[in-house]
Amino acid sequence: MAELLAPGPGGCILDEKVKEQVWSMLPFNNVMGAAPDFLSADDGADIFLFDAEAEYLKVLSEAEIPISWKMVGPYLLNHHQTRSDCTSHAASGAMEDEQLVEIMWRGTAAEFQPICTEPLYGGAVVTIMGWKGDNGAYTNAPLKYAIDYGFLPRGAYGTYDLTVYNDSLVMEFCKKGVPSSLLESQAAFKLRTIVPIRNYEEGSAFLRQGYSVVGGSNQGFSMTRDKDGFCRPQGSWAHCTRFRGRRGGKRPGWAYGQSWGAGVPGGPKKVTLDSGRELELPEGTFFVDPDTINRMITQGEFYAISKMDSFKTLDYKFFA
Repeated sequence: MAELLAPGPGGCILDEKVKEQVWSMLPFNNVMGAAPDFLSADDGADIFLFDAEAEYLKVLSEAEIPISWKMVGPYLLNHHQTRSDCTSHAASGAMEDEQLVEIMWRGTAAEFQPICTEPLYGGAVVTIMGWKGDNGAYTNAPLKYAIDYGFLPRGAYGTYDLTVYNDSLVMEFCKKGVPSSLLESQAAFKLRTIVPIRNYEEGSAFLRQGYSVVGGSNQGFSMTRDKDGFCRPQGSWAHCTRFRGRRGGKRPGWAYGQSWGAGVPGGPKKVTLDSGRELELPEGTFFVDPDTINRMITQGEFYAISKMDSFKTLDYKFFA
């Protein structure tokens, strides 16, 4: 019997008409409109956004600065959904990766701040979709909410403790929406835009330049990585995740970073790349081959995310 990776909840809703409507309203409809040099600049090299995370944590450790977040090895473990809110974990995780790339690789003077998933999910369901309840969301919905209404760094806001993932607040916000007392605070933090991803090459071009990709589909996978860190595509689940990088070489693929906590999937976390580098994958991360990615993109909804308001603007139109 096929072994399926299905120990955790999903929550990604796919609707082709909704996707087409969202795409028609975005300022840039593809990579050529947003950042035309990205495709030609992609040299096929390895790029892992979680390297910036490991570098940041190493700097804190060497400076003897206390780290308040849970760590597993050289990485953080701050995404373990217990509800159908994978879309908000994917969106917030991608924005977290984007922050760390900005800080460590682009020299932005800023302090990393993990991002709350609970208001992103509640805002996606109630404000963007006009629904109520923990029944999942479109991939675009929490991203649109972050663009239009903002997001919150983790912390305490009056009577709302959002310091760590709060299961009860997930339920409260997806039934009642984001409380008015949080709206003013989150308005200071906004995502600028998103760009649709149409194939593996376009997404790879964004990843190569250090820009996160969020994608939702119905593609399932096995629960064990092989010796190269890949999970076999099989079965089906409604799941949304962030993609945390790209490996090149003879067996290329994207790094799929899901939000089901430690130990999922199992199998080797340390893999040897064609370059000879011994790479340790973060918990929840495995590689997916290009053909499978293209199939997921065709059936699902994929976006590259831009910068957030608190960071510098680069030259490309995408970041204006």
